[in-house]
Amino acid sequence: SSGSSSSSSSSNSKVGVVVVVVVVVVVVVVVVVVVVVVVVCVVASLAAATTDAAHSVTIIIH
Repeated sequence: SSGSSSSSSSSNSKVGVVVVVVVVVVVVVVVVVVVVVVVVCVVASLAAATTDAAHSVTIIIH
């Protein structure tokens, strides 16, 4: 019985830790999503610029 009582008392702290972990995970996921979106946008813009430059260079060459 003593073990169950200790587990119940520690369960409150565990709930707090779980809440903190969930919040941290959510924040990390949001940050990762934002970073991925920004990187994709930057890469897309760079790819568009490079393709434009390549087209212009090929036009100049041809």
